[in-house]
Amino acid sequence: QQNIRLARAGFLPRLALNASYGYSDRTTSSDSPNFAEDINSTSKDASVRLNLSLNLFNGFRNRIDVQNARLAAENSVLVLKDARNALSAQVREQHLTLEKRLALVALEEQNVQAAQQNLALQQDRYEIGATSSIEFRDAQVNLIRAESALIAARFQARLSRIAIDRLTGRLEIE
Repeated sequence: QQNIRLARAGFLPRLALNASYGYSDRTTSSDSPNFAEDINSTSKDASVRLNLSLNLFNGFRNRIDVQNARLAAENSVLVLKDARNALSAQVREQHLTLEKRLALVALEEQNVQAAQQNLALQQDRYEIGATSSIEFRDAQVNLIRAESALIAARFQARLSRIAIDRLTGRLEIE
């Protein structure tokens, strides 16, 4: 808005005030016998000038400047709206990603429970000799893999939550 007001100023008359003051003191002496006395001259000058000018026609430059300022103001509003829309879309996208990752965490928790139950079953079977040590070790490895997948899923969900906090300005660094 201020740029528009500045552009409109081209239509207004211009007023300029100039002031000056000058002082000169000169003494002239001569070796000539015709001029026995020194000549002193002093001058004081003062002037004030007031200038009023009005631009009658400059090839519609003022009008073009006002239009350019209006377009720049409209453009800045559109850029701001675009940035807000982009931010809103990013927040929505991160929210959907967070929901998917939280669902994955729930699935991985179920996988860990299933792996724990399988390990307990294999341990009971191993103790009575109904299964081999390889199958027992496979159950242990499966539990470790399920727990690792759960940790990775929780980590990814936390990253999504941090991304949402960053986008909404709620990320606190301690």
